[in-house]
Amino acid sequence: MIEWFETTFGLASSTLFKLLVFVTMCGVLLILRRLVLNITWQRFDDTRVRYTWRKNISYVTALLCLLTAAITWLNIGRSLATYLGLLSAGWAVALNEPLKNLVGWAFIIWRKPFEFGDRIQIGEHAGDVVDIRLFEFTILEIANWVAADLALSMPTAPASRHFP
Repeated sequence: MIEWFETTFGLASSTLFKLLVFVTMCGVLLILRRLVLNITWQRFDDTRVRYTWRKNISYVTALLCLLTAAITWLNIGRSLATYLGLLSAGWAVALNEPLKNLVGWAFIIWRKPFEFGDRIQIGEHAGDVVDIRLFEFTILEIANWVAADLALSMPTAPASRHFP
């Protein structure tokens, strides 16, 4: 079977082995994620707790899959310190804004200035927090748009006419 893959796809046996290890490990991680979420759904009825568990387990699974990919494909054991130093310097320069957003997300997750379901106001925008993602959070606005809709939908009074 290995010979068939090598001739069909033109991949070396070492590459096929790495691919098999990576796919297997990520598959196991996804199965474990599903099992943990099933247990969570059975134990908790609160939607906030379920939402928090789902988000956190998804982040941990993605991080472990990335770590598995790095270990499998990059042969990290040799010059890890040099590689990480160059990588972090490059990221700091090239990804300045996304890194700031990432730090902001980490602040929101750990310090919890607001959570899912809270009502917040930022500048002129006020609303309920409906989702917190890696580079953004979503609020369902509750103010300032009702008056604008009413102003647009109100019919204008016809001009008065004076008849003799």
